[in-house]
Amino acid sequence: MTKKMEVKRIATAHDGVGDICSVKTTINGQRALLVSVYITPGTPMSKVEDFFELNLMAYSHKVVGLFKSVDKLQLSTIPIILGGDLNVDLKSAECVEFLYLMRDNWKLELNNDPAISTTRGNTCIDAVFTRHVEHLQTMTFISYFSYHKPLLSITAQPLSVTGD
Repeated sequence: MTKKMEVKRIATAHDGVGDICSVKTTINGQRALLVSVYITPGTPMSKVEDFFELNLMAYSHKVVGLFKSVDKLQLSTIPIILGGDLNVDLKSAECVEFLYLMRDNWKLELNNDPAISTTRGNTCIDAVFTRHVEHLQTMTFISYFSYHKPLLSITAQPLSVTGD
């Protein structure tokens, strides 16, 4: 039996901070959100944080009870896979606050090891974050044509998502 997978683009945004694109999908019968992000190099951390807050606000558990329409959709519990080029070194002390923001606002956990470089310059500026997703492993992939070492996320078993 083949499982049907649906994909629906729900939001895209572009401004001086960067780009973000979100799609709703169904994985093994469970709805999920896939988010792709690009942050412009040199963007101050405060603006990066504002960018995420503005574009992912509806998916934060902190908005529960503020908007009836958001509460009905239960967006604060939907599984999320968010990945992209943050252009902020996750190895830096400055990023501790950013990682806390992702965890505190959306319960997003970093899925790749920030100690492993994602660029030839020995920085970790690419990331994959997940919420309520099991069995997803992220690692660097060999690339012969890019400054970046692309991230590859795989699952050894059928992807399963968990709720709160």
